[in-house]
Amino acid sequence: EIEAAYHSLQETVRSEKMRAIVEMHREQQKQQQQDLKLTVEAGVERLLNGERGELADNRLIEALPQRIRSLLLDNQEATGDSLLMQLALAHQHQQPEIRANGFRALAATAEQLVHIGQWPRCAKLLPALQQGLQQPQCDAESSRQALAAIGALIGHYLSQEEYPAALEIVHFVQTLANGNGTAPHVRDQARETLRTICTKPVLEQLLDRHLHDETHQETTGRLLVELGPESAQYQLQQLFDSESRFERKRLLNLIKQTGNPALSLLLEQLHKDSPWFVLRNSIRLLGEIGNPALFSRVRAFVQHSDPRVQQEVITTAVKIGGDQLKDFLLHALQQVDESLKIRVINHVATTHDERFVRPLTDLLESAKPFLGKNKNDLQLSLCKTLGAIGSKRATASLMRVAQSKNVLG
Repeated sequence: EIEAAYHSLQETVRSEKMRAIVEMHREQQKQQQQDLKLTVEAGVERLLNGERGELADNRLIEALPQRIRSLLLDNQEATGDSLLMQLALAHQHQQPEIRANGFRALAATAEQLVHIGQWPRCAKLLPALQQGLQQPQCDAESSRQALAAIGALIGHYLSQEEYPAALEIVHFVQTLANGNGTAPHVRDQARETLRTICTKPVLEQLLDRHLHDETHQETTGRLLVELGPESAQYQLQQLFDSESRFERKRLLNLIKQTGNPALSLLLEQLHKDSPWFVLRNSIRLLGEIGNPALFSRVRAFVQHSDPRVQQEVITTAVKIGGDQLKDFLLHALQQVDESLKIRVINHVATTHDERFVRPLTDLLESAKPFLGKNKNDLQLSLCKTLGAIGSKRATASLMRVAQSKNVLG
């Protein structure tokens, strides 16, 4: 009984001590919060008077976004706007720490403004946010907050069909996403911002306006181009799916302007098990926006089973074949469908390469009958091309044709 009473007494003492410690801790926290509140209030007052050196205090930086939000919601807009102005002007300060802290507070505040739908104020902060994102000392969390606010503002403008305003901001984000001088984390976040914007409803809306609304056609087209790979993917899919010649024509022109983002998608499309018309359109687009370095990825499709795909490969070869064109035409002469041989032969006429003389004369004198109604056209093209090459090695074959008694002779 004595032992139990002793332990009970010990527990009582411990509890009293613990309660005293907790109470003391609460008082300390209360005092710290009171001190912080006074410090922030004093810092805010000095900041309102233009003393931007106060931004060196991290406690003030952390408190400002919520403070500005509260001021705006409590109808103290003049004070809130004055604080916003001081933050926006911080990027002009001589000290890097003040510039960096000012941007931290501004980015966090911009995110708060988005949450309460303060779009005009977000728009006014844009120049300062843009400058901050291009500063070397811009940290990852601040750039994330700034770009989240910028992305939300773009989404707002798109929902209101204020396309010129949206385009201006999208162009800036695209510049960050592609900029060699941009910090890697800012570049990645800018790309993610563009991806976030490219929802299916947004792309559907923009493409609909581009195809069917002359008022917004140019601006929405530029937006679709600037929005990057996700937009390019959507454009390509619509091109492949559309049954309207008018829409396909506009889409082709749009994809040409999209440039590099579309190139990688088109090259990926070549390796998929796609229908012939998808392959043909992909190859056609590569011919429009590609370069000679990409032609090696296309030339193998000259052996495709569908002549319409083969035909597009020939057309693309002439556009971007470059130094590979002669070797390609020599190979194609043996590979393409009979109906396409005239096309290849006509292109050979511009090469002036004697390597073609032997296969052309063999074809001209072939015992194999030419198929279809194009027999005379094919023979005529062979003769004209041999003449254009101008090699004496073709003389004997051409003389035999000239001395013949048929229509070609």
